[in-house]
This record gives sequence, structure tokens and C-alpha cells, in this order.
Amino acid sequence: PCVAFNDTGLASIIEHKKNGFLVNKRSENSLKDGIEWCINNIDKQENKIFEFSKKKFDSEKIISKYINFLTA
Repeated sequence: PCVAFNDTGLASIIEHKKNGFLVNKRSENSLKDGIEWCINNIDKQENKIFEFSKKKFDSEKIISKYINFLTA
């Protein structure tokens, strides 16, 4: 799992408490909570994260999106 701030580009690929933890801007407590969540849930989330990554970043999907972008 990954901890990232909610106002960055990573927020577009992280699903809160599914494959990572989105931290509220300027919140030390939220950052602490995110790190703790990752530490406590890494074993439970490993398969979910792998499946999410396979679906989201499948090479065929990426190629198709790239071709559509180039021909648009």
C-alpha cells in the first residue's frame, strides 16, 4: 500500500483504504493514520493491490489508450 497526499496526482490512482491511503493536506495526524493503516493492513491488501494494478495498468489497456490518444 501507498500513502499519498490527496491533492497530488497519485490521488487519481489510489483508492482510499483499498490500495493505499490518501492523506489530508497539512494534517500530521492523517499522515500518521495513513502510515499505521498501511503497516496494519499490508498482508490483507497485497492481493487486492495486485489485482487493482493488473486491471488498471494492463498493457493492452495502456496501448489502446495511447493509440486512441494519438488518433484523436
